Amino acid sequence: MFNFRKKKRLFIACPTWHIEDKIRNSTKDDCYFINTLGGIYIEDELFIDQLVHTIKNEGIQKLSVIANADCMFIKNLIEPQDDLETEAEEVMTWIYHKKYDAIRSLNNQRQQRSTLAYYCAQFSLGRILQDPKFQINFQEKRLKTGILTNGETIQI
Repeated sequence: MFNFRKKKRLFIACPTWHIEDKIRNSTKDDCYFINTLGGIYIEDELFIDQLVHTIKNEGIQKLSVIANADCMFIKNLIEPQDDLETEAEEVMTWIYHKKYDAIRSLNNQRQQRSTLAYYCAQFSLGRILQDPKFQINFQEKRLKTGILTNGETIQI
C-alpha cells in the first residue's frame, strides 16, 4: 500500500489572479503563497528575503512559479488595450519581444498567451534560482522547483 505524504509547497502568483482556492482544491499538499505582480520576479531584496524566510521557517519542499494565461497583463500584450504601467509589464514586454516569432507563430490567442505565460514563469524561476541570497540558502538543499501551468500543457 502506498503512503502518500503531504508536501509543503510554495507558489508564486499574482494577487490579481485569485487562484489560491483553485490550487488548494486541486492538491492535498499544504499550500503557501507569495505574491508578486504578474507572477514576475523582479530583483527585489524584500521579496527574496520573504521567499527565503518562508521556505526556511515553513519547511517548504517545493517552489512553484505559476504560468497563468489568464493574466490581464499577458492578455494586454497579445491584444493591447491599455498602456504599460508597471515594471512587471515591462519585463513581460521584453520577454514577449524576445520570443515574438515563436509566440506569434501559434494558431490562436489562447496558445500565444499560454506560451508567453510559460516564458514569463521560466524567466522568474531562473532569476530566483540565480539570486545570491537564494543560492546561499538552498544550493545544497534538495528544494524542488517547477512551473505550474494554469490547467494547460505547454509545448515549447
